[in-house]
Amino acid sequence: VPSESEQDKVHFIFNNLSQTNLKLKEDELMDFIKVDHVDWLARYVVVKRAAIEPNFHTLYIQFVQELDRRLPRLIPIILTKSVEKVRELLSSDRIRQSSAERTLLKNLGAWIGALTLARNKPLLAKDMDLK
Repeated sequence: VPSESEQDKVHFIFNNLSQTNLKLKEDELMDFIKVDHVDWLARYVVVKRAAIEPNFHTLYIQFVQELDRRLPRLIPIILTKSVEKVRELLSSDRIRQSSAERTLLKNLGAWIGALTLARNKPLLAKDMDLK
């Protein structure tokens, strides 16, 4: 897990991300994010960004595609974290009563689709076995 100041930098980078500064923000992030922070970064992208901010999915996917070139296996780890979060939401008792939980589930479904099917990548049954 990155230090608190590094986590703040990640929040700042994502808050100020735009189409015009993707490369600049990628370089800023790579200045301090290490390979052993990939799990934390993937969880952050899924839980704090993708699940809550569906309007920025396209931007976030472009950003993680850029980062994936420099951080090995970032996108597969993000996909794994996304599926884990979907499983967690589906197994929750609150999903039936809470429209906020259902909204998170819908957003994550769109996110997983954008990471896989929209990029012509398969969504494997072993990853999404929801039985």
